[in-house]
Amino acid sequence: MKNAIVLTFFTVVLVSIFVVSCPIISDDNTVTIKGTVIISRNGIPWNSINFPSSSYSLETTNTISRGVPPPTPWIRAYKLSETGNKEHIGTAYLNTWQNNLQITDNDTGAYNWSMKIPPDILPNLIYFEVLGGVMGDVDYFGGSNDSVKISEGIYVENEKKIVDIGIIDFKVLRLSGNLLITINGEPFDYNHSWVTMYVSNLQTSISSNGDWSFNFFPLNSPRQLNFRIEAVKGIRVDNVSNGNNYAKYSYFKEELNSNNVITLFDSNIELNFPSVDFKAYTISGTIKFNPSGGDLSWYNIHIYSEETQFYTMWNFQIASIVDWLPSTDNNNTIYWETIVPAFSFPHILPFWIRSVVGSNGRQNLASKNILINSEDDLKNIYLGSYNIIR
Repeated sequence: MKNAIVLTFFTVVLVSIFVVSCPIISDDNTVTIKGTVIISRNGIPWNSINFPSSSYSLETTNTISRGVPPPTPWIRAYKLSETGNKEHIGTAYLNTWQNNLQITDNDTGAYNWSMKIPPDILPNLIYFEVLGGVMGDVDYFGGSNDSVKISEGIYVENEKKIVDIGIIDFKVLRLSGNLLITINGEPFDYNHSWVTMYVSNLQTSISSNGDWSFNFFPLNSPRQLNFRIEAVKGIRVDNVSNGNNYAKYSYFKEELNSNNVITLFDSNIELNFPSVDFKAYTISGTIKFNPSGGDLSWYNIHIYSEETQFYTMWNFQIASIVDWLPSTDNNNTIYWETIVPAFSFPHILPFWIRSVVGSNGRQNLASKNILINSEDDLKNIYLGSYNIIR
């Protein structure tokens, strides 16, 4: 037994010495080609200085700016098959573990790159694609997609050739404007509030000074645009020690019509709409909760522009109130108040009410329609009394 242990020990030692002393033969059956390329965007060298890594910056008004840098570029290589189809043969990435795409000159946006390709490719005519990804701050309105630039075919004799792809410039255009928002003639309060500009199926934030913008690639053909805005006026209070921990949101929407048809194509556009003043009513009232088996820990009131089969967060909703740790009077009554977009009279105002007792799940209590005949009916709206069982 002892001899067997000794024999096993020496066998392990000999194998270890063999592994250390002998080189590991790689099964990477490839050759490496190298080259250079200059990458820019609208003539601006593509580097971490011009396009920093921080994706978003917050303004003092808590609105999100569109300071989103494009993703890092990468390069793909292709050869043409006998039938004329592109066959992928290699890729070079920036800032990866492969480290095979490196910037060498920030002033010009010059890069060195290398990539592994199959050994039987060379010599051959190779096509290189330089990709900017989706470019985080460039929106797609349809048409061309210039986040991909394809070089002319470059004949590569062998792996010793330094392949210069040349200058790759991504052209990015800008659709921008200014639109000031008010509610009942008062400046829009951006504290917990925001305004969104929708252009066709795309969206961007409108800043507190009214500025908005989209970046886009040139289109193959002109495209007519439609514009609308959605404003969310929010109030949030977090002060549990004083019994206050609630949020209110009111939703306003408007289609924007320009005097002339706006067409997007292959040039920058600056468009300034007249200011928008949303008219709003203040509505208020009471609701009564009768909890059983615990305290009322949460309630939610949704208000809608019209009756709908499914009461969900975004389906015709014009206002919402949510109150955590609510306080009631001696009669279990809660006073509520919010604003809603103005409407004509008479008007049916639908409500949807939910609540929680203790740590139990949400209970959908009721949907209720209130008839508003005049401005006198906007106050003292009684939403009913509800028994809540834990």
